[in-house]
Amino acid sequence: MHKGLVLTDPAQKWYEPRSDLLGREYFSYAGGSIYALSYEVVENLVSLRRDVVRLFNEDVMIGAWMLAMNVHYEDDWAVCEPECTPSSVAVWDDGCSGLCNPEVSPRGFDLKRGI
Repeated sequence: MHKGLVLTDPAQKWYEPRSDLLGREYFSYAGGSIYALSYEVVENLVSLRRDVVRLFNEDVMIGAWMLAMNVHYEDDWAVCEPECTPSSVAVWDDGCSGLCNPEVSPRGFDLKRGI
């Protein structure tokens, strides 16, 4: 979980144009290269697509939606594996958060998934 100051300077990478809605500091939110949402949560978001607040940082935006829906947070590292296998739900690489090198496939992904 992450928490920190809302960035209000347009020169900063994670500048939030709608910072007036958030106050000085972000609430706790899940951040990183993967998070999973249940079918029910996604279905609710889709049904509200025109009425929900949208923020610049997608991690914070999804976190705000989850707060509004009173969603249960679960930190289950059992779904993460250090390398890609046919049963992998997620692969954790602490050397990179997100798509650090998108022109190159993630380590071992092509070989083990048959792509």
